[in-house]
Amino acid sequence: MARFPARFHDGVTAAEHAVTVTVSADGLEIAAPGVHAFWRRQDIERLSTEAGVWRFACGDARLVIDRTPEAEAALKGARILDPRREAMKSWGLIGGLLGLSAVLGFIVFVAIPMAAEPLAHATPRHVEEQLGENIAKQVNVVMRPCENTEAADAAIAPMLEALIAADDPGFPITLQFVSQKSPNALALAGGQVMVTSGLLDTLESPDELAAVIAHELGHVKARDGMVALYRNAGLGILLELITGGSGLAQQAILLGGQVTELSYTRRQEARADETAVAMLRGAGLDPAALARAFERLKAFSDFEAREETKGRPSALEQFRVPEWLKSHPDLEGRITRARAQGATATAEALSDADWAIVKAACSST
Repeated sequence: MARFPARFHDGVTAAEHAVTVTVSADGLEIAAPGVHAFWRRQDIERLSTEAGVWRFACGDARLVIDRTPEAEAALKGARILDPRREAMKSWGLIGGLLGLSAVLGFIVFVAIPMAAEPLAHATPRHVEEQLGENIAKQVNVVMRPCENTEAADAAIAPMLEALIAADDPGFPITLQFVSQKSPNALALAGGQVMVTSGLLDTLESPDELAAVIAHELGHVKARDGMVALYRNAGLGILLELITGGSGLAQQAILLGGQVTELSYTRRQEARADETAVAMLRGAGLDPAALARAFERLKAFSDFEAREETKGRPSALEQFRVPEWLKSHPDLEGRITRARAQGATATAEALSDADWAIVKAACSST
């Protein structure tokens, strides 16, 4: 049996002991005056090889052995230094990491999205309302509220009340005009609805605005904003693990998902359209206005695309393509279906005077 000197730390005290190591088929025997330990081969872990020494561990204890041909031959003979064993440990570590990644991926991208809708509907409404108010404040950092909108708020209130009376969305609605060039409207969790200045500039009638708002109220009724929060929470959790739990990644993901409304599924969009049609019909308005609103937004998008190909806009201006179009799929089919729901209007969404006030809601900003 081979013997050679080494330095030993017992893991209990800070003292370093000069010891003699005896290599056997079963492991390492460590001995010195007042010191005796036996490390089984299967319990020994090689920590590193550096500066001409090997560092080994067994539990909390540590052993430092000088690299010499005699020691290397003995350790290899006892399979304490075994490339195959090291490779198996490495592959085991890689396999464990891959398994953990697969589990996290399943939770984030499968389990949480599947559970998002049931969780959203199980969330107390007052909790969702509070979340919506908090998120609206964060969104307002990106989309600044228009100033001096009291007249526009009063002018649009009867239209909003008529839509809510036709089909209650289940939450008190807070409608806010925000300053942003891109034609957009979004429904946050808990009944927070935002209409951009770009949308007011793009739409040409109060019926079209009523249709877009009714569509967003459909998302409020289905609690799609809360569903988005739960879906984004999964990705936020993953980013928190990656970034070390600062909280910023989670907040950015939740806010980002609300601002862009995620990519709604065809089922969610069809449901919101159906709610919009019911609201418009119940309020005495023509449901085909929803098709006309879609067409206005599509025309804006097509115009921006043509201008971009001419090289006129800057690179940043590509973001003026309406987020509302990016996040709402199957537009052509929905235009056709909305147009088929057309009916004679028995009421007006807004008077000409009120429509002028609403169109100018953000003019003072």
